[in-house]
Amino acid sequence: MKQDRRSRAYRLLGTAVLATYSVCYIVSAWLHGPTVNEPGHLAAGIIHWRDGDYTPYRVNPPLVRMVGALAVLWTETARSLPADYHRTRPTEPRGEKHPGLVALRPEYYYMPNLAVHAGNEFLLMHRLARLAVLPLYLIGPWVAWQWASQLWGNEAGLLAVILYCFSPTVLSYTWVAPDGVAAGLGLAAMYTVYRWTEHCAWRDAIAAGVTMGIAQLAKFTLLVLYPVSFLAVLLTAGKQRIARSSAQFVAFLAISLLVINAAYSFRGVGVRLGDYSFLSRFLAASDDPQCSTPGNRFRGTVLGMLPVPLPADYVRGIDIQKVDFDRGQWSYLRGEYRFLGWYHYYVYAFLVKETLGTLVLVFAGLVLLLTRRATARTVCCLVLPAAAVFAVVSAERGFNAHYRYVMPALPFLFTCAGACLAGGGQSRWWRLLVWACVAAGTASGLRWFPHCESYFNEIAGGPEEGWRHLHGSALTWEQDVPFLTRWLASHPDVQLDGALLGSSVAYGVANALGLKVDDEYVPIGPSGPLTEQLADEPRAGTYAVSVAALMDPERRYHYFFLMEPTWRITPSLWIYRIDAATARQLRAASVINSGKAHGGGSTACSPHQPQQPPLHSRRVLRDDTGP
Repeated sequence: MKQDRRSRAYRLLGTAVLATYSVCYIVSAWLHGPTVNEPGHLAAGIIHWRDGDYTPYRVNPPLVRMVGALAVLWTETARSLPADYHRTRPTEPRGEKHPGLVALRPEYYYMPNLAVHAGNEFLLMHRLARLAVLPLYLIGPWVAWQWASQLWGNEAGLLAVILYCFSPTVLSYTWVAPDGVAAGLGLAAMYTVYRWTEHCAWRDAIAAGVTMGIAQLAKFTLLVLYPVSFLAVLLTAGKQRIARSSAQFVAFLAISLLVINAAYSFRGVGVRLGDYSFLSRFLAASDDPQCSTPGNRFRGTVLGMLPVPLPADYVRGIDIQKVDFDRGQWSYLRGEYRFLGWYHYYVYAFLVKETLGTLVLVFAGLVLLLTRRATARTVCCLVLPAAAVFAVVSAERGFNAHYRYVMPALPFLFTCAGACLAGGGQSRWWRLLVWACVAAGTASGLRWFPHCESYFNEIAGGPEEGWRHLHGSALTWEQDVPFLTRWLASHPDVQLDGALLGSSVAYGVANALGLKVDDEYVPIGPSGPLTEQLADEPRAGTYAVSVAALMDPERRYHYFFLMEPTWRITPSLWIYRIDAATARQLRAASVINSGKAHGGGSTACSPHQPQQPPLHSRRVLRDDTGP
């Protein structure tokens, strides 16, 4: 009876954690504006449902955006959105510079222009779509809770679900985008594989196939779960069950493929491998650095004659996603810009983006799990997927900007942390230490809610110093514009002379909220020798700037880093009030003329140009830091 009461108490606590997470999700989803890529996902989801066209945003599978789009199909915007919008409204600067890229990825036109087309419905559409996706976000923490409870007891399950739900990384993802949902679905897929390998029952193999197929509709990264699943089945089958396990694995593959194909309405299934025109270097067998020369390394071979049991848009999406990495982009890490990235980028990002309490528990859980003779089934299904995701993502060094790429690994690590309370036989002091880490980590993350996207732990200096470590969506994804409009409404004495918001989507959100701003009036600082054209810049004025927009390899706005912001609206959205005297000092500062204005470190304007030494201190040119 006492054991039943204790189990009931843990269930109630776990349910309360999930309910609290749901409230945090709804609040964050409602308060934040659309991110840089969210309008593209939403527009693509609408077109998938309405026109059966899977071309927009095919670099990601369609599940999450289609679920989100279900909530807005009734709107006038969804009914009137032109199917060829990306060809009729070419206003995206990136599209004008790289027409070939936009031809491959038409969502680059939808991203900035959806706000113009949607008008007053723009923000409401994104909010409703985010709420529709909430059930998908709840799958991951629920599975972590159940899995850890099954392995190590109810207390371990409660620990896992708390780490999952109150991770700042998890709390920041309330988007109609695949990363957060893929994390939970990947964990769910491997949990069903784990249950299947326990008794090798056909019912469990079928359930695993369905779940794995659904997971593959969230993100291509989860393809790594197929070889991991094969290894788990191989190691647990044994000599007596090898024939049945082999047959079940074939059925598992067939069912998961059936689910994927059904989501794409079986369009393009069975096209021969040699009939595709690929652009990525490996698949096209090309050395073209711009990946503009189509080819197919399988054409004319035996493999080229084989039909591909996947939808054509799924296959082309993998190829186009690889093109982004093959072409390369500028990356930033700890004060250094580099064309291409670093192998250790995502490990470093994990160490600075997760709370210290979570890091301690994850590493302790992994050590305990691997040293206490955990079963091969547990290691294959729980530890190996996280390692595989980190390895695969880190191997792509075309660019580093998005910590979210390793999100599918995080739920496995949170679940592994439950091993710290395995069996409930630990000493009282150990259990107190574990729960102290849980409390400290949870408090650290929730302290910055709802601005969890910009979270960095205390060793990294906190969110206000995050720009020194990472940029891109690891720092902010331009979702804070509504906070700017609310702040300006409460400070009528502040009038902006310009705003540097970082993306066309952010300006679209500002306009939808009635804030008429653009970056035309934000003075550009010289990135090389001071020219006559720039002799009168920077200028006095009041400017709102997104930190992500300042993290620019061309150093056009790095002079802002020479000053402390007058106001910090959010950890990543600052306001500077520059007076005439400060502007003169900035123009005269030799550090600007030499292009070293960025206080975070070195940069370069060419992949072949030597980088400058880091400058780790920020100069303050004025004392007015504002209220």
